[in-house]
Amino acid sequence: MRYRKQISCLIVLLGILITSTAYVVNVGRIDSKNNKNTASQNSNTNSSSKKTSSKTDNKTTADISIPVLEYQAINSHNVSPNSFRSQMYYLKNINYNPITIDDLYNYLVNSKKLPEKPVLITIDNGFSSTARDAYSILKEFGFKATVFISTDFIDHSDYLTSAMIKDMINNNISIQSNGPNRNSFTSLKGDALKNALSASKNRLEAVTGKNTDYLAYPIGFNADSSLDIIKQSGFKMAFNTSGAMADKSDNLLSIDRIPITNSDNFDSFKEKLSSPKNKQ
Repeated sequence: MRYRKQISCLIVLLGILITSTAYVVNVGRIDSKNNKNTASQNSNTNSSSKKTSSKTDNKTTADISIPVLEYQAINSHNVSPNSFRSQMYYLKNINYNPITIDDLYNYLVNSKKLPEKPVLITIDNGFSSTARDAYSILKEFGFKATVFISTDFIDHSDYLTSAMIKDMINNNISIQSNGPNRNSFTSLKGDALKNALSASKNRLEAVTGKNTDYLAYPIGFNADSSLDIIKQSGFKMAFNTSGAMADKSDNLLSIDRIPITNSDNFDSFKEKLSSPKNKQ
């Protein structure tokens, strides 16, 4: 009888031992499976992060050619508002990325990164139509741009007012100098030109409350003999109207721009973006 009780106890203990062993093994399998799943998830997360990083890091410091578009005005006498909107739509549609004038300077001087397919949009003279027509279209597309102003005409009829200038500054538009007026570039030399350009710079800074570091020459002006004067006037970078792409080979005081005029149809606009004339 005692022997049977001992056998029964042994059987019960053996059953408990087998059950416990099976539980430990299953727990180990579950933990191992969970660890594998966690590792797989981490691997997928890392892979996804790398892919996301690769997609968002779409900037470059490579030596590239950059279209700097130059408009004299957006109005019925130059490039019409409808043509300008079509051109901006085209830029947006094929993924051009408008940059600031500071972006261009920092790329050329410090090799700062630029987005893929950069373009700098510039408008000269400072006519009131810039605020009325061009500015509203630029805002429509969320585009940055630079407006070069002839400072003698601020607050004059048909030109930008101080209030218009301040409003544009607050909405992705950089305001820079187009000199005092068109005639100052051809009629003044030496110290007279330097003083006129310095006065233009100071006038604009008084209106905007910001540094005026950049200058645009009028069409047809050859700045080669005036580069030292331009630099002494306090400008870090200046723009011509050569029709070529801007790149790191340009003199900082003679950056290439591509004029867009009312004679440009849609096809010639696209051609200027992709195949501008060679540098002289």
